[in-house]
Amino acid sequence: MSQNDDVQIELGQSVRRHIERKKNPLRDGALFAAPYDQPSEDRTPVFIMESVMRAIEQHASREKDREIGGVLLGEFYRDENGSFVEITDHIEARTAKSTDVSLTFTHETWEQISQEQSRRGGEARIVGWYHSHPGLGVFMSREDEFIHTSFFADPWNVALVVDPVYHNWGCFKWNDGALERTSGFFIFGEKKSASRIKHYAKTLTAARQPSPAHASVEADRGPARHAGIGALWAAVMALGLALAILGWKSFSSEPDHLEIAREHLAASDLSGGAHHLALAGSGKDALVESERLSKALAVIAADAEMARVDNGVIDRINWLVRCAREAHSEAPDDTVWSVSAIYESAAATYPQRMRRAELVSRAFGDDKRLGGRHRDASWHVRALAELRDEPLWRMAYARRCSEAGFEKRYRKQYDALSESDRKRADSFFKMVLDWYPTKRSVAGD
Repeated sequence: MSQNDDVQIELGQSVRRHIERKKNPLRDGALFAAPYDQPSEDRTPVFIMESVMRAIEQHASREKDREIGGVLLGEFYRDENGSFVEITDHIEARTAKSTDVSLTFTHETWEQISQEQSRRGGEARIVGWYHSHPGLGVFMSREDEFIHTSFFADPWNVALVVDPVYHNWGCFKWNDGALERTSGFFIFGEKKSASRIKHYAKTLTAARQPSPAHASVEADRGPARHAGIGALWAAVMALGLALAILGWKSFSSEPDHLEIAREHLAASDLSGGAHHLALAGSGKDALVESERLSKALAVIAADAEMARVDNGVIDRINWLVRCAREAHSEAPDDTVWSVSAIYESAAATYPQRMRRAELVSRAFGDDKRLGGRHRDASWHVRALAELRDEPLWRMAYARRCSEAGFEKRYRKQYDALSESDRKRADSFFKMVLDWYPTKRSVAGD
């Protein structure tokens, strides 16, 4: 991280956000901070207000038979010694669906959180989330990692995990693109409450019990590689696109699962398509699509190169890119920056995603007959067409965000396009301008 006042996230083009300067609570004479574990070893320490810790502890203790969660509010600051995260509030996810081993943030959950955040006012932003693992120990499961990667991908976002049965706490955050458990965190508050805060931190440490055998040290500490879904996805979620990533049209009172499945499959999200086909029942059309999907999966499984690819990650990235492009209908102008970042971060996996779509399309053999553009074509034809257009959309969004960045990164690629593709790229750019008309200066312009 550079030493100026801007955090830089490298996504092909730097995205910058001003970071406010503030005294670290350890150096602020009006505050007091007590350590939990060994937070001094972290480059970017996390400070959690005592009142937030107590509230989360009570929340988790009330529900020891199921997982609970919510979001963490605060800010990311810098002082003369570096940067730090300060958590000053939280919002319980009261409408989240949970079991004893899982927690799901639904569209209704995000709406509840957004409404409550608006009612509270102030400038505190979402800086992470918390959830419990009653009786399971402190770690991030694969599902937890997916939630964090999808919705809390900014480099300063944290995840706080508590086991209310074994009285254990852990904090996880990004470190050079990997999600890792920190060496600890600080509990802080006003200086006049120093004795109480110190006693509370000691009480938490004394109450902690060893994690159960099935929650291994490797699960506790093992890094989860960032899936490359986009470092600004949390901003998209805050603007309302959570509806899309969590199921899109499936939140209607009577969802048409067959139609939803076709939309997922047309976006090259095969696992999403399979899920909704299973919900669609045993009708003739659903069975036809299921047979097509089975054929596609067999072709992919038989390919040596695809055998080394994580198809689940590819599915999530494909669906996220589709959702990003659909964001314009109800989202404000600032969404364009997050959508562009998603396109940029998805570029690294584009060759694999394109190859997979080509394999599937060749297995059916009708993409040439339908021209690969027909909206009524089979989903595998539409999927290939969408992926063929993705680089053109990426250029269009990059150009909308920064003409200078577009000239530097994409001018040669644009000039090398065929005449028809240049026309399509220009038409996409005009659409993006119509969707996001307000222009804003950016570093590099």
